[in-house]
Amino acid sequence: MAYWEGRGRAVADASDPARPPVVIDWTGPVRFASGDVSGVSLISGPFGNLEAVARLGRELAHYYREGATGQWHGPFRFAEGVAGRPAMLFARPRNAFFGNFEVVCPLEDGGLGHWTRDNNADGFPWSGPVRFGEGNPSAVGLLQAAWDNYELLTLEERGCRHYWTEPGGADWHGPFPVLERPAPRPPDHGASEEVARAGMTGIHATLMHTGEVLLFGFGDEGMEDAQSRIWDPVSGEVHAVAPTPHVFCSGHAADAEGRVFVAGGHHHDIHSLHTFDPGGRLWRRVGSTPGGRWYPTCCPMPGGGVLIVGGTRFPGGAESPVNNSLQLWTSAGAGPEIPVPVPFSAHFGADSPFIDTYPLVAPLPSGKVLVHSRIATRFWDPATREWDATDLRTQYEFARTYPGQGNGVLLPLRPEEGYRARFLLIGGCGELFPRIWFGVPATRTAEILDLGAEPLAWRYTAPMAFGRVMCDAVLLPDGTVLVMGGSAAGGSLNGVHPVLEVELFNPRTEEWRTVGTIRSPRLYHASAILLPDGRVLVAGKDGPLNPFPYHYPEHRLEAFRPPYLFRGPRPRIAGAPADILYGDSFPVGCPEADAVAAAALLRPESATHSVHMDQRYVELRIASRDAGQLTLEAPPDSRVAPEGHYLLFLLSADGVPSVGRFVRLR
Repeated sequence: MAYWEGRGRAVADASDPARPPVVIDWTGPVRFASGDVSGVSLISGPFGNLEAVARLGRELAHYYREGATGQWHGPFRFAEGVAGRPAMLFARPRNAFFGNFEVVCPLEDGGLGHWTRDNNADGFPWSGPVRFGEGNPSAVGLLQAAWDNYELLTLEERGCRHYWTEPGGADWHGPFPVLERPAPRPPDHGASEEVARAGMTGIHATLMHTGEVLLFGFGDEGMEDAQSRIWDPVSGEVHAVAPTPHVFCSGHAADAEGRVFVAGGHHHDIHSLHTFDPGGRLWRRVGSTPGGRWYPTCCPMPGGGVLIVGGTRFPGGAESPVNNSLQLWTSAGAGPEIPVPVPFSAHFGADSPFIDTYPLVAPLPSGKVLVHSRIATRFWDPATREWDATDLRTQYEFARTYPGQGNGVLLPLRPEEGYRARFLLIGGCGELFPRIWFGVPATRTAEILDLGAEPLAWRYTAPMAFGRVMCDAVLLPDGTVLVMGGSAAGGSLNGVHPVLEVELFNPRTEEWRTVGTIRSPRLYHASAILLPDGRVLVAGKDGPLNPFPYHYPEHRLEAFRPPYLFRGPRPRIAGAPADILYGDSFPVGCPEADAVAAAALLRPESATHSVHMDQRYVELRIASRDAGQLTLEAPPDSRVAPEGHYLLFLLSADGVPSVGRFVRLR
């Protein structure tokens, strides 16, 4: 465990009514315990100490911090057979000068347990548990009311329930419903589960062609503590990777060979180019750039290279000069920096003419590259290395890119539509930097740019149910877009209103549907990617750069199962070629071939900072089907689907996907 201390101070200039009058300066972490800590409750005790109770596995343990020295002591274990998160209070029964410590925690076999420590007796003995209640709560909240009785709220899958005691803590009464919600139906809402603990913050996430996930960022010691992990979605195992370069704040995407290419990073690696080898599980420095790349975007290109766009030359965000250039990396090395026009757009003000950090970038079937920054969209032609005259402005008046980022998705490319490209923009902050603050609401709006429409222009589509900033948007095998996480207000560094609800966007009907929820707030420095089995992995949210009360590192990995995984049997891929050539037909073994309604290739994605850098969905035409076999047609060229590894999915008529099979497109 670790302890942080915050001290409030007055704001020097509190004239802005949207700015709170006090800010909190945090120090820490001070580490004082180890082990599998699953919940903590902290109080100020009667002896001038801080007192904490933590759940360690299936046990409860007590710790205290001396007020005079700041030294932590413990653990002092006093209970077992617990589950969920405990709550603790300092109670003052009559005739008990030093009072009692009261602890309530869910029990692993159901119901609740109540323990009491007598602070007036020799040795401070614990007694209990007094068992009461029912169900399987995941967490509890406990307080002492003005008339000396205890009040308890439990958090459960179906809502919240209330219990109370007689004065002094005798005889629990309840449960009494406080908030009830209908039981979720997985075929309608999906389901979420914790699948692992990474031991670090998964700020950057990439699905590799081995089926494993590479996570990298920093550990609990801060941004100097570069770390990376490998998570296996099949076994659930987490493996540390050492040494790890300082590649936090980089851009990354898989190259044509299946290596994870990483441009830039932090500290001394801001000029570096790295690759990660999935087979050897090793980082390798492969070059450098003349100008630094902090917060750049990377995307795979036709021909097998990776395009690097933007970023800043030094760490530091708005105060650092922009690296206003493009750069193409191939296995032969990095090409020259190609300047981006200044101003990037006629819609940019003279005081901020450069492209922003983490722009949204997508190679199009036309061969051009869409680049969106702030409120402007332009197109770059790799063949001529020129920008065309098109300069489009969004309908929404504020930026949907960093630091008030929403998200952007190249929607499915379908042969029946001639691989017509459409790009979706969602969410974002309701103000411009530097006026992004805690109370500024995020937008619910969404826009689509149809590259086949005349005149070419952004248009509003149906809005989301929830405003979001710093959200993730993931293309699913059924062609829908899953949106999760983010905050309902603020921006990158000050989002304190987490959105737990998950939404689905149907590009065919342009309709939104709210489905289930995720379990944990996923704010700044979270990530989400599609897994081969059709689940969506959710990771990250750092501690140092998120405000109170979310000023803690999130190590938990969560997997969301979309509703399609609960709608019936899945098609099975019994066999598929390891390599597919452009324009060729290829066989796919499938015992349920007659029931397959669609097939698609999805590129394994890389995500960070609410930017999904190489997300791509290409539908495949079904040329024929026989007993136990389909014949599919590969994409026509690398402009539709750049070279590299893809996940092949088959879908039933109900939109239920197979488990994805990795193939390599050449």
